[in-house]
Amino acid sequence: MTSLSSARPEFKMSPGCSSADSIAELRRYINDLTDLEAMQVAIGIDIGGSPPLYLEKMIVVCLDTETYHRQPKMLTEIGISTFTRQDSQAALDSPGPHSEKRCKGDPERNRFGQTRFVNKEQAIMVLEEIFAFSINGRDKSMLCPVVCLGHGVSRHLETLRDNLGFNIQNLGTIVRVVDIETIDHDLAYSSWDQPVSLRTICDGYYITAENLYTAGNNAMYTAICAVRHAMGRDTAREARKPMDEVVEEIAEHTKGVDQPVGKKNLCTRCGRFNHRIPQCKAVHVRCSTCAEKGFWRASKMHVDSVCPHKGWS
Repeated sequence: MTSLSSARPEFKMSPGCSSADSIAELRRYINDLTDLEAMQVAIGIDIGGSPPLYLEKMIVVCLDTETYHRQPKMLTEIGISTFTRQDSQAALDSPGPHSEKRCKGDPERNRFGQTRFVNKEQAIMVLEEIFAFSINGRDKSMLCPVVCLGHGVSRHLETLRDNLGFNIQNLGTIVRVVDIETIDHDLAYSSWDQPVSLRTICDGYYITAENLYTAGNNAMYTAICAVRHAMGRDTAREARKPMDEVVEEIAEHTKGVDQPVGKKNLCTRCGRFNHRIPQCKAVHVRCSTCAEKGFWRASKMHVDSVCPHKGWS
């Protein structure tokens, strides 16, 4: 299952420019920065020096994954939120309260974007489209440079490699992987010797983070907090609108982002495609896969076709 909220920018390119060479140049530039500085650059803040021109084509992809709690850790959700440096920079002079203009485990509780149920091939196709996004929407030889953002992002990238055989580094578009935990440590908001939870980071901005164990929610909360980190807490104190009100407006805005891939409905209890769990009327369901593994309680919660132990198909 995939929850996506993605931008579809239109960029202009100079004739004769090679995206591979330009991305390599930008990668060298941004790798000399801290995670905080890289995030500031990603949202359009000028930190000095002579950044490559291709910087203006940058997009930020915030990634989160959720896995089944038993071993092996089967992938159950992918959450993605994207925005462009170009759009973010346009709001630099007037970002709105809490920089709201910068960032417009249970699929039933996804607060942002739209949920789609996909198979393995569809999941890979969506990921390739997002992480290898064409500058003009057509020419795959001219791709946008990508900053991959996340909370504990290395874990999510490993999950994609283990479950889908998908490695973002093979696409040639990644210029930096940024972890919001590292930014939090850089800003001395938390101690380097202790992990910091996404809920703790959200609490720092008075965000009521609902249903954090849903990948789509986690991706958007991470993006919102990373932008706030990059802008600085002083600007948050100047805002007159409550942060929860801003988050709710962002949630409503992202609901309009259409996702053509996958199924809009899938009941992860009975396996039918015409409804979701809250509308399920099946009286008894049984999963022989869970029963064979000795998971008796789980075996009475879904059918074989949607068993998380069967992995991606």
